[in-house]
Amino acid sequence: MRRESILLAASLSCTIGLSADINLGKADSIAVDQPRVIFQFTLPGTDIEVGDSLWGLLDTGANGVLLAQQAFDFFSSNPHDPYTPALNSDGQPVVYYESGVAGFEQMYIYEVYDLQFAGWPGAPPHSVNVAPNIRFMGMPHKDLGLPAIIGMPAMAGRVVAIDPKPITYDFLSGFDFTNAEFYDSPPPSSTPVSYTINLPMLPYEHAGVDPDHPDDPRPTFADLPLIDIKTVRNGVELDQRLLLDTGAQTSIISMSTALALGIDLRPKDEGGDIEDYLAVGGIGGTVEMPMVFIDRLIVPTNEGDNLISSEVLVGVLDIIGIDGVLGMDFLMNGYADHIFGGTGEYGAFSEIILDFRNPEMGVMRLDMNPEYVVPEPSSLALIGVFSMLLGRRRPRQV
Repeated sequence: MRRESILLAASLSCTIGLSADINLGKADSIAVDQPRVIFQFTLPGTDIEVGDSLWGLLDTGANGVLLAQQAFDFFSSNPHDPYTPALNSDGQPVVYYESGVAGFEQMYIYEVYDLQFAGWPGAPPHSVNVAPNIRFMGMPHKDLGLPAIIGMPAMAGRVVAIDPKPITYDFLSGFDFTNAEFYDSPPPSSTPVSYTINLPMLPYEHAGVDPDHPDDPRPTFADLPLIDIKTVRNGVELDQRLLLDTGAQTSIISMSTALALGIDLRPKDEGGDIEDYLAVGGIGGTVEMPMVFIDRLIVPTNEGDNLISSEVLVGVLDIIGIDGVLGMDFLMNGYADHIFGGTGEYGAFSEIILDFRNPEMGVMRLDMNPEYVVPEPSSLALIGVFSMLLGRRRPRQV
């Protein structure tokens, strides 16, 4: 089913001053990809490399920069650890208790380095970017399924352009990934059909400092972007302020939100609304998250129009410090359908622009694909297909 031209709908709404509902169709069950970058650390103020370059997940849901087991294993043949842990007043490595999907987990804090980073190979070349004086966290024995998480310290004060289209080129090969490009100046020009959404920033807190060493060095953190949405089920509509999280492959609502929407948190075979459980891993461990359907997820835009996904499969999980997550499943809506035989060119959004130059208020711009075809309803069984394919690329992270 081809929906009415987005370009025409947008033009009419601007001409006569009316808002419009932009139908994105049935939401993807899970995002088929997430943005990644290439990064390297150097000694502060120099180009002297500390270790080799690696790839990491570009994660707006992360306050800091984290290296996991794969990064440290990468240097296992080197007799000298290229990264130096910071030491406390007792001469022991500084620890920090970071929170994640399954609670808190201890991490080591490292000395200060400069972070150099650029988009995944294949992205249009722009420049190598530098976030100076970064003190990252490390989990040398924690397997997150990826070497590193590159969080908001790399994006604060910059414009980030995320291009999801490469994932459609050769998905099964595992070589074409969602690309990111960074700008210190104004973002690329908007398209004829672009929508903007304000992103209030959530101030960071260093809540995980070792209570026995309150004066220890702390990891470099930056504020997190939030987004205002509406969730709808059986006529109940709730206003929500969620974390905008490119590090999440699925969107999540809290337990209290699920109950307010009238969701019965029992499995289907017991008369409830839980469709399935999804194992999500991250800091703090792995949890089995119940998955439920809501009727609609609405994202109001500054232009007055509403971007609407229908039949949205979301997780139900309480996450410390936030009310829920809007993940890459929304931002990559329609790409799964395209990859697995759907019609049309790419998914709903041809590019996602995140402008974090204003520390008080970020702005997300979504460039619509005018040729987007609303996909026909798909089966929940696609979760199993995604799980199998994504397992070859990286585990699910939230």
